[in-house]
Amino acid sequence: MQHTIAVTGAGGFIGSRVVAALAARGARVKAHLGPPGYDARPLPPQVVTAFADVNDAGAMRSIIAGSDAVIHLAGPPSVRASFAAAADYAAQHVGGTAVCLQACVDEKVRRFVLISSADVYGRPQTDRVAEDHPLSARSPYAAAKIGAEQMAGAFAQAHGIEVAILRPFSIYGPGVSRYSLLWTILEQARLRAEITLADLKPVRDYCYVDDLADAAVRAALAPIESPLILNIGSGVGTSVVDLAKLTLRVMGRTGDVLEHANDKRVGESEIYRLVADPSRAQSLLNWHTETDLAAGLRKTIDALL
Repeated sequence: MQHTIAVTGAGGFIGSRVVAALAARGARVKAHLGPPGYDARPLPPQVVTAFADVNDAGAMRSIIAGSDAVIHLAGPPSVRASFAAAADYAAQHVGGTAVCLQACVDEKVRRFVLISSADVYGRPQTDRVAEDHPLSARSPYAAAKIGAEQMAGAFAQAHGIEVAILRPFSIYGPGVSRYSLLWTILEQARLRAEITLADLKPVRDYCYVDDLADAAVRAALAPIESPLILNIGSGVGTSVVDLAKLTLRVMGRTGDVLEHANDKRVGESEIYRLVADPSRAQSLLNWHTETDLAAGLRKTIDALL
């Protein structure tokens, strides 16, 4: 049986890889690329595409109609940018999620997969964070993602929609944002002998983008108990300094990694350690990361250079 899956935010870094993964598994994909004029990434030619504002209820209903499931990624991704555009982030992530959920109700779409973020945990109280950890937003982006999660949970309760919420940790891979830490490291490593970064201490759990895409596809197609909340990460923490050093080694380069505190996060928004306990996704989706950090960096570097 061929499944029809609608993907919102399909023109972005993660969304384009989700679409590719669905197409590779034989699904019919209806792709919402982003708002009109958005510089969307290329998708397989057989994919049905459309541009629309995620808060345009009529347009989103038309895109979602006839689908078996929706994988929802639409909305701006930058934590840093969210401090200057909090209202816009709330409107797109919370409001846009509500619009898409209502479209699912109206069009009788059975499942809704929300791609949230591990930033919803704030500063975890444990070395590896599990899904039952309290939520504590430290940025408008994280607050908007929490709002989107709550909206999805409300629709699951009220309308019986099957809801799966994925909380990805630090996603990287070919096509990573030019505003990301990894892009900054790669650009500096390519151009000069040393890498200078704002803070070398924060620890993150790096998950390759195609591993997240695989989790999203499984969440859309596999039997689940709704509402389902899953961490998507490797379970391995890597500090900024170690990420930079590993990147240099993978590139075959030598050089120093220095700290210059000129571009740190706003106020007390920094999260110093954020590492997944991915055991629930492993158990319930039979999912685990296939790509270790060194191999993922090699694929990313080969695509960029």
